[in-house]
Amino acid sequence: MTIEIEHSSLYREVRAIIDSPAKAVHHSWEAIIHVGKFNYTPLKIISIDGLQDFEDNYADETIVTLALSGGMYAKDIYPFKDQVDITILRVNINEVTGTVNTALPVQSERYTATLIDTGNPIIEGNGSNTATKESLDLTTITEVSFQLVNKSLEQMRMISVGGIYRNTPAVEVIRCVMTNEMRKVVVDGKRLPIGVDIIEGFNSAKRDHVIIPQGTKLVKLPEYIHQNCGGIYSSGFGYYLYNDHWYIYPCYDSTRFNKVQKTLTVINVPRNKFTGIEKTFRVDGKTTVILATGEVRYADNTEVQQLNFGNGLRFAAADNFMKNFSSTTGNKTTVNRGSNNVEVVSSQRVSGNNNVHMSSNSINSNAFAEYSKLAKSQGNLLSFVWENSLPSIITPGLPVKILYLDGDRVKEIYGVVLKAHHYTQTKRPGMTDKHYFTNSAISVFVK
Repeated sequence: MTIEIEHSSLYREVRAIIDSPAKAVHHSWEAIIHVGKFNYTPLKIISIDGLQDFEDNYADETIVTLALSGGMYAKDIYPFKDQVDITILRVNINEVTGTVNTALPVQSERYTATLIDTGNPIIEGNGSNTATKESLDLTTITEVSFQLVNKSLEQMRMISVGGIYRNTPAVEVIRCVMTNEMRKVVVDGKRLPIGVDIIEGFNSAKRDHVIIPQGTKLVKLPEYIHQNCGGIYSSGFGYYLYNDHWYIYPCYDSTRFNKVQKTLTVINVPRNKFTGIEKTFRVDGKTTVILATGEVRYADNTEVQQLNFGNGLRFAAADNFMKNFSSTTGNKTTVNRGSNNVEVVSSQRVSGNNNVHMSSNSINSNAFAEYSKLAKSQGNLLSFVWENSLPSIITPGLPVKILYLDGDRVKEIYGVVLKAHHYTQTKRPGMTDKHYFTNSAISVFVK
């Protein structure tokens, strides 16, 4: 039997969100283009496209598209495209009236900007007449995109490290090295209050030596240690620079929701019921509840992954090659397979036919990295659209609970946010509208 969501136990929470006070999700966005000592104001911000990949990347990828007069682009910006900064300003506006909300501060950040080159109309000269700055300003509006890079990240990408660290857990090397090196970063004449936030559950075993080759890039250090120094988590490994903090977390640990304070609860509501509503979330302390009012996608590929990649693995324990590899009694040496091999099954297949593969790294001492491979293949992605979103709520490694109706019953799935794609644009087309909103596509690893 199926029921309407209005008659389910989920509807109480839905109404609580719809009836909640106005949210700070309505903004007016502005930009200032800095070229050397000169500042230019674009006609309008067309869109801001931000991708957060907490699984395979370590920082945001942000593209801003601006409307510029043709002459400004061709003469003032394009010739100096290797020395462009852009300041983005976000002004909060009232939900109903559209006026500036003076109770909330204007937020701004200056980025290093890389032009996504589409050519220079003056150099190309493809028009019927010779193009000048004045004529282009009068006749042409050009949409130009820039990739924005955080100023602190720009410096961190240039830092290299190396050294030998003795009798310490590998995770503490990450904490120590990254904290010390990031203290050298200076933005606008100030040192940033950057910290390292490490989720519990890491490998705490002390290692005799943690060897970091000289010349290792700082932004690659955590992944290097996870892969080569005993591993950090057994359920995937991710690290990400967010809000001036490095987050270290397990990507595929779906059991953390009830163990931490900061969580996200998603209510999957029918797409045709609440599409386009203004209020789509509420915050209660460190818990956020949001409505997935847009399209939701989910496919359970666990069986296919187990058949192709296995639900178990085996590898020879490298540590035993140097000790306890064999026993010798009565002039006879015996090697025991069970003592020297690591063989693990993540979950028993219903058929009883477990697909246990030899690891691609057949002899190693990094069980945590090997278990992480299994953890990734034992789950799936659930993606949904969050309308009128507030991107700052989504943080790296955020545990998620998804509630949905199955007939007349409310069921739940647990997971971790892996990716978030935020897209900001105006509500109406044209150059005069300055009322922006953001929609987000969120992908969650669920088990």
